[in-house]
Amino acid sequence: MKIEKCHYENSLVDVSELAPETNILDELGAHAIEVRNLCYLVNKGTPTATTGLTLRNTLFNPSSSLEQIVAKQDALREIRSNETLRQKIEHFLYNVSGVERRAPAFRYSLDTESYESFRELISAISEFNLTIEEPKTRYLRSLKQDLARLSNGKVRRLIRNEKRFKRVVNYLAAGLFCVPLGASIALGQPTPAVLGTLGALGLHYTGDFVDHKKYLSPMSDLMENDADIRNAFKAIGRLGELAAFDNFGRRLKHSTLPKLTDGDRHYFRAKNLINAGQSDENPNYVPNDIDIGDGQRLTFFTGPNSGGKSSLCKAIAQAQVLAQAGGYVPADSAEIGLCDKLFYQTGVNDCLSDNEGGLGTQLKIAKEVLFSSTPKSLVVIDDLIDGTTFREKTEQTRNQLYGFLHKRADTIFVTHHHELAQEFAGKNVGQYLQTGFNCKKPTYNIIPGISTDSHADAVAERVGVNAERIREHLISKGYLLPNIELRDISGHVRQENDKQ
Repeated sequence: MKIEKCHYENSLVDVSELAPETNILDELGAHAIEVRNLCYLVNKGTPTATTGLTLRNTLFNPSSSLEQIVAKQDALREIRSNETLRQKIEHFLYNVSGVERRAPAFRYSLDTESYESFRELISAISEFNLTIEEPKTRYLRSLKQDLARLSNGKVRRLIRNEKRFKRVVNYLAAGLFCVPLGASIALGQPTPAVLGTLGALGLHYTGDFVDHKKYLSPMSDLMENDADIRNAFKAIGRLGELAAFDNFGRRLKHSTLPKLTDGDRHYFRAKNLINAGQSDENPNYVPNDIDIGDGQRLTFFTGPNSGGKSSLCKAIAQAQVLAQAGGYVPADSAEIGLCDKLFYQTGVNDCLSDNEGGLGTQLKIAKEVLFSSTPKSLVVIDDLIDGTTFREKTEQTRNQLYGFLHKRADTIFVTHHHELAQEFAGKNVGQYLQTGFNCKKPTYNIIPGISTDSHADAVAERVGVNAERIREHLISKGYLLPNIELRDISGHVRQENDKQ
């Protein structure tokens, strides 16, 4: 999925330089499960823009490679077990953030401040490589090697030659001696002091001392296109991503690096799973155990409004993304099968360009999800179809669910339609979960069964729009007499007849 760059102008990397799109997560699904907010939660407190962009690209494009994911998990375990290493990574990233703030996008700039910042960055990289021990895990070793190639390579030699070139320019300006400028000497722009000296000597700077074709353009091309530079910048982003995942795991009340497998089917099992965003805001958030895709490919979630159905389903989807990004998931333990597609379908409004209206828009999305899914897919449907009669909605939903059953995609259906759930249960198909409710209040515990009551009256009472509150409002505004009931419209009918 394409990631906009507008919030990461100071990043050392460009989106195009990061890992390619995996197309596991589509745009509608990413919006529904709030991946943007998930990026914020994971990246909280991590200083560099390069980290932010790298992490964002990873979460919007989770990996399908078990080898890559496990390598990142191993690196996270090494960081968690080595406090000295963790602190040195944090210190290095802090230094990088300073360079980012002072010289944004300095790869494409040729002024003195940019070069000074670039030298500062290389100095920080060299210090980091010299002070940390050789990592034990393959992923961290590869990042260290990418950083080392920049700090020891031709870019550093050019920067050293730039200092030498500036000394030559100053000597020339003072009229002390004159030597030809060889192509081996890197570029440098005359400073205001140098230009002033030239003017005092009656000379004018015409660019003879700095040949753009020989010096400026090659250096600019090198900083923009050199593989060592690109790989080192990407390594900084990936190192920051590890630090962000580590900090995220430390902040969570429940966190684990899940056991992952790459088989023919998707499955998801977790103990004490939480929604990372909601639990961050609510200290009393209720965790739940979840087991889907193990024997039954269709799971019905029923229950009252505001009972936690959607929250838990988003927690499952977010945990899937975090797992395939190689990071911690918000649970005490988890076993997860890699998915090739992650869909989260919710109701959408129609658009002016859709001749079929809102119903047509929803059915087109449902078609795309169904036709693209496989037995390795995770599909979450938060009530499938609106904009038609109850009978037709039931028929269209039934057709879609049978389609998912035949494709054997791991499907979670969130619904208030208990009659449809009971129909499938009567055929011994699927598993059935509901949100608990006690004394008109949701418990947020997920329990087996089919809920036949959505408790809309309790929700209406909590938000203040039940029958009694509506009646009180009408009386207070003079629209209804105190002795008249809400549903007594005889007076209203008489008034309308009198007007006629």
